[in-house]
Amino acid sequence: IHNFLSLAEWLAVERAVFLVFPTVAAIMLVVICKPNPREATGAMVGFLWQLPALMLLNLTADALGWWHFNVSSNQVAGLPIDVWIGWALWWGPVAVFLMRWIPLWAFVAVSVVIDLVTMPLLSPLVTLGGDWLIGEFAAMLCLVLGLYAAILTSEDRLPKRRAMFHVLGWGGYMVMVLPVSALSYMERPLSGLYRLPSTGLDGLLVLIGLFLLFIGVAATAEFARAGDGTPIPYDPPKSVVATGPYAFNANPMQIISAAFMGVLALYANSWGLAYIALMFLVFDAIYASEYNRQHIAKSMPHTWSSYRGEVADWNVRWTPRLEGNAEVVIASHGPAAALWKRIWPRMTPHLKGIIHVKTEPNEKLKRLVYRRPSAGIEETGVRAAGRILEHGPLPLAICGWLLRFPYFGGGLDRLTGLIIYCYRRAF
Repeated sequence: IHNFLSLAEWLAVERAVFLVFPTVAAIMLVVICKPNPREATGAMVGFLWQLPALMLLNLTADALGWWHFNVSSNQVAGLPIDVWIGWALWWGPVAVFLMRWIPLWAFVAVSVVIDLVTMPLLSPLVTLGGDWLIGEFAAMLCLVLGLYAAILTSEDRLPKRRAMFHVLGWGGYMVMVLPVSALSYMERPLSGLYRLPSTGLDGLLVLIGLFLLFIGVAATAEFARAGDGTPIPYDPPKSVVATGPYAFNANPMQIISAAFMGVLALYANSWGLAYIALMFLVFDAIYASEYNRQHIAKSMPHTWSSYRGEVADWNVRWTPRLEGNAEVVIASHGPAAALWKRIWPRMTPHLKGIIHVKTEPNEKLKRLVYRRPSAGIEETGVRAAGRILEHGPLPLAICGWLLRFPYFGGGLDRLTGLIIYCYRRAF
């Protein structure tokens, strides 16, 4: 074939095959499998996961010399757009639908064999480095994680773990896919964004950006904890989530996404990123509100109307909207009880809602307990303290979200548990 085609023509053929073959395969499998809504959502999640994962993989490969794509047009940070989309389709929808007949381990094994055979043959599209097999291992990690997220979504299992994948994916789009695509289109260097702060304003923008990401993660985690679902419209919570950040605003993820992109626009001095922030606002104002009216409002009309009557899409409340009474149970003595007696009287005037407090002997109760049955919430230890803070005004609630932040809250909970254990052993 090389004898009949020029180098540029052969390169175009390779790129076309990378896009057309996975696209046709995905369409055929949709027709054959006739996926139900959850299977289709799982396939979508697999595709959406692979886009940031493959971009990160290629940026890493380019930096470490694993491989390099020999393209100069229709590319994003050196990754050909057609190859990128086709690759994500192949490892997303195609892989998810094929797993009806092929186990996960078998698909991964076949993918390894295909890559080992074909990667050295993809010249002139790809130039391999000496350590490209290390990159192959990293690529298989992207594949396995994406398929695992798709399987959990298709089977509607482990919402907290699904939320973790959505946090990583959302972060990947916010800090990499969208800004890298915009800067590449405008032919701006990535160093304008991925750089250390050089001024006081830069430092302030970084802090604001990190704070916005923190709120976004807290909101995503709340969908899983209180609603057994995710922020993706086609994988929604099983009930109206009206706790955590959603007690202050009905639209935190959309607001955070637009605001964070605006911060990136200022940091990179890019009008392209500013336009993306504007598009977030327009899209969310139209699509999010329409989706809520067509789905949540119809499936849970009473709960939704009651919630939306008090919490707005774009206005942030200073105090939370609370429904139902809460119960707090604390041990009758010990370090936690002593601390509670000092703090609780000072905190009570700032908290909203009705909180019933009772004590139990240390033999019956190991940790602080918070229960709010109307919201389906029961937390212990440090996380329970975080829930109590969420009865306060926004600054206190933010402290509460920090205490319940994924992994950080768990680590803090284990540390305080160890302190309480040592105290009881000593006394």
